Amino acid sequence: MEEALEVRLLLETRAESLACERRPDDAIDEVKLLLDQTYELMDRPKLYIHKNSEYHFKIYSYSYSPLLLEIINRLWARVGPYFIIYALKKEDLINAEK
Repeated sequence: MEEALEVRLLLETRAESLACERRPDDAIDEVKLLLDQTYELMDRPKLYIHKNSEYHFKIYSYSYSPLLLEIINRLWARVGPYFIIYALKKEDLINAEK
């Protein structure tokens, strides 16, 4: 698990770097919109996880590197369930406090 996270971070950093170099002019507005939508869902973990993924993969898509995106996607699939479990437990705790 630790190795998968480490590799994921390395590849995501590379995808983000490429995206900064290759993105179209309107990309910033699209990413800002997704980021705003992500923040709005922070108190709803299930929806937040989905929107957070959409936000990140929008950025990665501007790297225009299909192989890199495929590898990152596989790493998200491998590590993602742990984040989902964490988010669901957090949501249960939030609901219990209400």
